[in-house]
Amino acid sequence: MENKFIKTKIAENLYLLRVSDNDTKYFEALWEIPEGIMYNAYLIKTKEGNVLIDGWKKPYSEKLLELLKEDLKDLKIIIVNHTEPDHSGSIKDILEYTKNKPLVLGTKMAGDLLKSFYKIDINFKQVEDGEEIKVGEYTLKFFTTPWLHWPDTMVTYVKELKFMFTCDIFGSYGIFDSVYADEINFDNYEPFIRKYTSTVIGAYKNYIVKNIDKIKNLGLEIKMILPGHGLLWRDPEKIIDYFYKIGNESIRSKKVTIIYNSMYGLIDPAILFTKEFIEKNGYETRVFKCTDKERPYISDIISETTDSSLIIYGISTYENDVFPIAKYILSMLSNKVNNKIPIIIITSYGWGPVVKQKVANIIKGTKFIIVDSIEFRGTNSKDDEKKIEEALAKLL
Repeated sequence: MENKFIKTKIAENLYLLRVSDNDTKYFEALWEIPEGIMYNAYLIKTKEGNVLIDGWKKPYSEKLLELLKEDLKDLKIIIVNHTEPDHSGSIKDILEYTKNKPLVLGTKMAGDLLKSFYKIDINFKQVEDGEEIKVGEYTLKFFTTPWLHWPDTMVTYVKELKFMFTCDIFGSYGIFDSVYADEINFDNYEPFIRKYTSTVIGAYKNYIVKNIDKIKNLGLEIKMILPGHGLLWRDPEKIIDYFYKIGNESIRSKKVTIIYNSMYGLIDPAILFTKEFIEKNGYETRVFKCTDKERPYISDIISETTDSSLIIYGISTYENDVFPIAKYILSMLSNKVNNKIPIIIITSYGWGPVVKQKVANIIKGTKFIIVDSIEFRGTNSKDDEKKIEEALAKLL
């Protein structure tokens, strides 16, 4: 699928500049995104000159310059809400094209990062939390939102439009023909938001709550939220409430995520028994298995566990230790999900029963709750199945 580049008017004097990126397979060189991702920048035309809010990734700089065309002649201000290079990568080329004329606005950290990333002299002005700047007929107001998901981040509010530009906050993965989130079914769109939020911002859930509380307490009328990824929100409360639920760990579904590794199939019967028992009790299951024939995406595992009611973790022993991939997945869940979700551990060993304690040591210090651990040598027995039933009965 080819990348798409669009410039579309979304309000008087306001334009969306969007690239649909099908080239990136691993967002942040880490998260698998076969669904692709969109980068949104915005152009406001004022009587005193143009304002560009954020940018695109470096490989698409030339296309962004083509879309802006004549608008660059009157480019007065570039607002950098977040300096991560998928948004700021094109700014160096824009500044070189415009001979460094635009004033660049951002937090102090944003200025420091821009200079260190791109080694250019910037006509930079640091903005403070709550500061206002008048540009033509529009009033721009800035609010810092640190650790969503970098320390440099802020949002920009245009008072006359009552629009808030939020960059990574309230974003999503996925490529869509629509501009607005209300143009598609929320239940179909929600998995893309959850996957994005849990992988990109999941480690900073407490800052989601803190910064959304801050935005709510400002008492601003917000008619639209315009993020740096994904679709635009004409019903801002919907996405604000959804993000808040992720932040305060209250997003739950009647779903059990089962993650397991199996080198030679010895643990498989126990996992199948567990899955069937769960489904008989009215719960959906999401199964991710690591074998010699398949390996799931870590981004999907993180996304699915975020709103799960229970996690089943099936782990084989490898060289008298936790299977390496299982250890990696567990460490990523501990960082990105780290939620008060109950976990049942099912382990199969050959040489010795060491995994149970080692998994407990990895999880120690997280919010995960180990409800039970069922450990057996080789493959499971009927007694082990009874233990699994008893463990599940505590929760289902």
